[in-house]
Amino acid sequence: MSRYALLVELEVFSEVSIGPPLIGPASPPMPAPPPTMLLGALAYPYLRERGVPDVVYVDGKPCSPAAKMIEKVHYASAGFYGRVEQRTLERVIQTFYLRKQHLPDLKKLWGVAQRGFTSYADDRLYLFYIVSDFELARYAYGITRVGRKESIVVVRNVVAKPLEELVSSERDGSTIFYTPKDCAKLCEGSFEFKMSKLYKNNLCKAAKPEILEEYYVPGFDGMRCRASEKGAFLRLPVDEVEDDVLRDYPMILIPKDVLGVQVA
Repeated sequence: MSRYALLVELEVFSEVSIGPPLIGPASPPMPAPPPTMLLGALAYPYLRERGVPDVVYVDGKPCSPAAKMIEKVHYASAGFYGRVEQRTLERVIQTFYLRKQHLPDLKKLWGVAQRGFTSYADDRLYLFYIVSDFELARYAYGITRVGRKESIVVVRNVVAKPLEELVSSERDGSTIFYTPKDCAKLCEGSFEFKMSKLYKNNLCKAAKPEILEEYYVPGFDGMRCRASEKGAFLRLPVDEVEDDVLRDYPMILIPKDVLGVQVA
């Protein structure tokens, strides 16, 4: 089955607040949207048009509707050129957590919590997908948010290409996209961070814990990686992008096993 690469250029109008799963709002923010969140961002316009409910059942388990897309989206990553982590205070509604006897007390309906968020240089964020359904390129224009619902984004450009046209034989390259640690022997100018793997159980209520994967995440000025035997570089279609940053960092390092083609 043919596979396609989708490159999505976003403009971010406010800070992006992304917290680790099952952790309180006071936790440090994640550096970039994890693969599961990127899947959800693309799945939302696609599934909403089809009237898919907010909860679906897969193998008898309640799941996010994005779980229905796991067979269409084989890989997802986000890229950025510079970021700043910050924290702020916000008002939170505590109604959902109060016992019934406390509900009449209006003073307990509201509280204050600390929240971490990330701002990206030039308000730009880049998404990359490998999909087996070319129609998803059209729905990529419907991405409106990343992270919390308040993190509103606008799609400035979408480029879709057959995946085999982008495969490169290079073993070294510079990139602004995070990559699984197994794909690289080393990545200079990076730090390591664990994020949710693009895995069905991570989208469903399951007895097993969330499956995390270690990633190399670029620092402020991108990172330079050397591919391992499990990784392969793609050369992004930078002649069709709007942003000069991608022309300066035209590569992305991905797992070989998502290519669907043989790579030396």
